Amino acid sequence: MSRPRRRYPEAVRDSAVQMVLALEPDMPSRWAAIETVSARTGIHTSTVRTWVRAAVGVTVRGQSDSAEVRRLRAELDALSITLQNVVTQLRGSSA
Repeated sequence: MSRPRRRYPEAVRDSAVQMVLALEPDMPSRWAAIETVSARTGIHTSTVRTWVRAAVGVTVRGQSDSAEVRRLRAELDALSITLQNVVTQLRGSSA
């Protein structure tokens, strides 16, 4: 028989995520920060990892969907179009 699911208050989740994000720069990896927070709080590592992933917008495949990444991709697309237009104009003027 499985154990009943424990529901943590949102404040606990937010606090754990903030702790991980604060510790991460001083740790060798995000996972090390998650393990540290898990040990300090008594919350299972997979639970903390799930909360962190949801907070930073990482999908299961590890691709970030954060607003910053979307903004950078849009900027890259716009620059690519501009570059393509310049190349087309240069080719047209040299012919």
